[in-house]
Amino acid sequence: MKYNWDYFDKYEDLIDKYMPNRGEGDTMASQICTAINKLIYRYFNDGDWYDNTTSGTYGENISDYANWLYNHIPGIQDRMMTVKDMYSGNDYVAVLAYIAAFCLRENKLAEWNTQPKQGSIYHSKWPFVVEDPDYDDDEDDGWYRQRF
Repeated sequence: MKYNWDYFDKYEDLIDKYMPNRGEGDTMASQICTAINKLIYRYFNDGDWYDNTTSGTYGENISDYANWLYNHIPGIQDRMMTVKDMYSGNDYVAVLAYIAAFCLRENKLAEWNTQPKQGSIYHSKWPFVVEDPDYDDDEDDGWYRQRF
């Protein structure tokens, strides 16, 4: 089933305003926009979920972006955790829509834009994971876990 990301078009101006040209930027607002943009883009282009413990989906590991949002944005945790019991792409899109609506509010982004970046959206752990069901630890040559 092909999902439509038109819902997210309404956030395009805000993302353009706060997202840096490269990297994660220097403010919380830039980190938020970058992380959300990555989650949405990777799902609609590649089918990647930020946690695959129940869905069985596999793709690139984008859990760091979700972990950063979970650990730095108060009030979003319960809804983000619902992905742990999710099997439907429609349900996952609803969670992405919630994350976008919750975080991409002009007044909140303006406030977060005054706060320096917190940690790194590229290296944030717990509680979300993406595991390769076909990965065999015995065959680990180090490349699989390498971060770029």
